[in-house]
Amino acid sequence: MNKRDLKDGMIVRTRGIKDEYYEFYILNSKFYSKASVIEEASLEMSDFNDDLTHKEYKNYDIMKVFYDNKEIWERPLDWAKIAFGTEVVAYDDLITNRVVGKLLKYDNRAECYKFFVYYENEFGAPQAGFFKQCALLKDVEPEEPEVAKPLKPVNYKYDKDFKVVKARCPICGTLVVSADPEEKDDQCPYCKIELDWTDIWDKATEKRDPVKPVITEIEDGCRIECPICKTRIKDDEIGRDEVCPGCGVKIKW
Repeated sequence: MNKRDLKDGMIVRTRGIKDEYYEFYILNSKFYSKASVIEEASLEMSDFNDDLTHKEYKNYDIMKVFYDNKEIWERPLDWAKIAFGTEVVAYDDLITNRVVGKLLKYDNRAECYKFFVYYENEFGAPQAGFFKQCALLKDVEPEEPEVAKPLKPVNYKYDKDFKVVKARCPICGTLVVSADPEEKDDQCPYCKIELDWTDIWDKATEKRDPVKPVITEIEDGCRIECPICKTRIKDDEIGRDEVCPGCGVKIKW
């Protein structure tokens, strides 16, 4: 499978970081977090190479693709060639309920439980068992863990003075608040994804400082509009209103 095969309605699962993976559904060539309660894209099709790897961050490599509640593709790995004793992460349905151990056997003929893994239980006692799914430990938890790509918070709103921003995490939808561009929370308090507030605070700065309206000559006179949101300012509002009726930015006449 390559990037051209992806289409609306599919769900993709990425590599993730440590014991967490991310799932996104595709709509209009954009990727929306399945776990989030907000409706703004986290990634775009242009972020990926043709082989479904992310162009910048390994943790966003697509590992599985689902359609109509069925897994239709998984990044190929020939488990029959994986050496005895290789360190793996084994789990059944949720990777968060996992064990870390060593692969003893892979049974391709088994219908579900294909991976026989040695591990230590929560009491430190040696144990072995069969699991539905498995991943190489080096892929799930690399020796040098990568830092997730900082993502822009979504559904953000300013207070009336544009000095406090309330927004939502693009992955889990958690409410996050930033009260100062220099003293802000750089992580979501719930899923710990790095947040990038740069554009949001740049816009807040533009809105806090008075701006001059843009005047464009047209056939029957001139058109006056807000330089931030492009809202047209009516003739009877010229020189009277102190803020843009569209975005609320202060107007300097």
